[in-house]
Amino acid sequence: MNWLTSLQVWGLSLYIVGSLVLTMCSKMEHAQDAHFRDPRNRMGKRPGEVKKPKTFRGTVMTFFGLGLCVIGSVLFFMNIDMSLNIK
Repeated sequence: MNWLTSLQVWGLSLYIVGSLVLTMCSKMEHAQDAHFRDPRNRMGKRPGEVKKPKTFRGTVMTFFGLGLCVIGSVLFFMNIDMSLNIK
């Protein structure tokens, strides 16, 4: 009995790659946030003025990872065979 079709395997692999990209982006932003919490690297004089700069790289990685996850999910669920051959 074939459990997964080739398109479902592609969908799973796209979903896994997308989640890895999102995880890597989250870790990079966490490290950047820790860097800017250091008093030597603050951009303002008071804690209320400190703003973490938004990076284009983080935005692109987030949208790329989200797109891969969504496309992988859709590809997986589109190719589910709903016909049960119970005998």
